[in-house]
Order: sequence, then C-alpha cells, then structure tokens
Amino acid sequence: MNATDFQRNFAYSWLSVSMEWIKPFLTPEILSKLPPDVPSTARVPVHKPVFITDTTFRAKVVIPTITAPFGFFQQSVLVLPWSADLDERPAWCAGTPNIGMICNGLGLAFISINPIRGTSRGFCPSNCDIQYHGCDANDVIKNDTDITPFPSLAWNVFNPEYTDMHTALTLLAAGDRQGCPLSKYLGVITKPKKTHPILVYKNEYIASIRQNGTVFRMYRDISPAARRYLSKMYPTITLEERPLV
Repeated sequence: MNATDFQRNFAYSWLSVSMEWIKPFLTPEILSKLPPDVPSTARVPVHKPVFITDTTFRAKVVIPTITAPFGFFQQSVLVLPWSADLDERPAWCAGTPNIGMICNGLGLAFISINPIRGTSRGFCPSNCDIQYHGCDANDVIKNDTDITPFPSLAWNVFNPEYTDMHTALTLLAAGDRQGCPLSKYLGVITKPKKTHPILVYKNEYIASIRQNGTVFRMYRDISPAARRYLSKMYPTITLEERPLV
C-alpha cells in the first residue's frame, strides 16, 4: 500500500499493530504509565496517519495507562516509521477485526459490520452497527470516527476479553463495572432500576440472573437463536420461564 492510500484508508478507520513492535517508539512518559500486565501480543489501535517525511508519519494510538478514566486507556500521538510494505508485516493488521460483544467504558457494546457499508480495511465505526449496553445515555458515543470519549472502544475491538459468570457478577455487585462480556455474543449488565443483572444476547435482553448465577429467569418472546445459544453456553443452568401473570 502506498503512502497516499495508507493515509486515506485509515483517516476514518483504525488498524492495529502489536505492542511488541510499537513499544520502542513509546515515550518515557507513556512507558512509565503502562500497566505491567499488558502482554507483548496485545494489539495497539492506530488511527489518522499524517506523513511527516517519506519515511515517517504521525498517528493517533490508543495505549493502556494506569491513570486515565474510561477503562484506563488514553489516546496519544506518536511518530512511527513508514515503508510501503508496512501493512503486510505480521506485526501490523489492516484487516477488519472479528467484532462482537466487547467492553466499552464501564459497560458493553455489541458491534457488527454493516454488510452494505462494510470494508475490509480496519475498524471503521461509521461502517458498523453499534449497540451500547449497561451505560448511561450521556456516556455513549454513536458512530464517532474519532471515538475520543471512549478510547477503550478501539482497544477492546482489537483486544476482546471475556470473563466467567462468577467473576462478572462479582464485578457488577462491587460496582466496578456496569457490564461484562461473557462471549462473542453474550454479556451481562446491570441497570439502575433493575434488582437483578440482565443477560444480553447480541442486542436482545433475554433473562435476569437469579440465585448467584444458578438460575436464569427467561424473558418472554426471546428469539430461538438466543435460547439455543444460552443452552449451549450454560447447559447445566436452570432456565426458568417467566410467569404469564
């Protein structure tokens, strides 16, 4: 990919590069705030490249930090080296990530590619359908290509993490999170006026969680696909039907 195409393609979408590759270019200040448990295999989102010379460009990157809000991520601007084969190197990935249920701030976002507007070049929020769960309305963004309020969204698209049910319920009960992803298609959230945590399948609320996660009280009229997926994920959990009255 030549420099012109590279700059144009990723002006509105994000690609990723391995932490191992980009770490030598991080400033001392960024390195001092980098959490020690970030693996070298983590993918660092890169956005809005602007060329300085024929061999260097400036771009926004999302980096974990121990001091920032919204999931402990911040956007920084770095100067990185350029070569025409950069997007073909193993450390770089210019393709579309395998998106689904991810963390977003303290809540969740379910992201799916819009097949009509989709592109194979990176993560472009405006080409995706994004549904937010477990967040206050004032805390979400909608198809913002800069995604400044929630840099964690860009990070978690390339670095999805899933937790088990027990850990998720513990985090929600402590107030540390408003939502936790359990798998690519399933998450659990809390809502201010709801007594029990709620299971979310893609964009569908399907059950409330009772008795420390041992009973799922199913909502009425959930899709067959959601019911099949839940039974597959948790075959030993009791699925309790909601009373008709």
